[in-house]
Amino acid sequence: MTLWPDYAAHRPDVLVVNVLRLADQMNADHLTWQDARRVVAEVRPKVAVFAHFGTKMLEADPPRLAEQLEDELGLRVIAAYDDYTLDIDTEVAAAR
Repeated sequence: MTLWPDYAAHRPDVLVVNVLRLADQMNADHLTWQDARRVVAEVRPKVAVFAHFGTKMLEADPPRLAEQLEDELGLRVIAAYDDYTLDIDTEVAAAR
C-alpha cells in the first residue's frame, strides 16, 4: 500500500520533490533523501525532479544520487540546481 495514494493513482508525468535533508537528525518536518526515494518509487512519475537541497544533501552529490536512483528504478530522475530549467516536453517524451 502506498503512502501517497492520490499521487500514485494519477501517475503524474512530472513530480518535483523538495529534499532538504540527507537524513533527519533534527526530527524536522522535511523530506529526507530516503523519504524522497520512497515517494518516487511508489508514485512512479515519468520524470522526477529533486530540488531545494540543504547543505548535507549538497555535500552528498545530488546528481550522483539521482543517477543511482534512475538506474535503480528505471525512471528519469533529475537533480535540479540554481537556474535549472526543466524542458517538460523533451524530458517526458524521452521518458516514454
